[in-house]
Amino acid sequence: MISKELLGDVLEVECTAVDKILGDVLGFSIDGIDIGRINAFELASMVKEYFLNYGNGYCIMSFIDFDGTWFANVSGSVFKKGFQGTSEPEVIFKASNWIIENEKDK
Repeated sequence: MISKELLGDVLEVECTAVDKILGDVLGFSIDGIDIGRINAFELASMVKEYFLNYGNGYCIMSFIDFDGTWFANVSGSVFKKGFQGTSEPEVIFKASNWIIENEKDK
């Protein structure tokens, strides 16, 4: 799941909560008021673009294997970390959480 902080940064709003609503739809709140819904695949694409533009040199690349497993690789000037999961949004959100945690450690 994407963090409310990252969702807020990507959508450029002050997000106070994020929840999985149904299937691939995520809901989000601002100041405790249910504001909107967004498709997880569209959001994953926005997250990749966000890190490409504002991610201190990080890039998230995603792809699917022949067996249906999704992968995401985080790279900068060199490969940093890989993730796998059952959907593209899942691996992109895992990768984005790793980037945020990695940046905290610096």
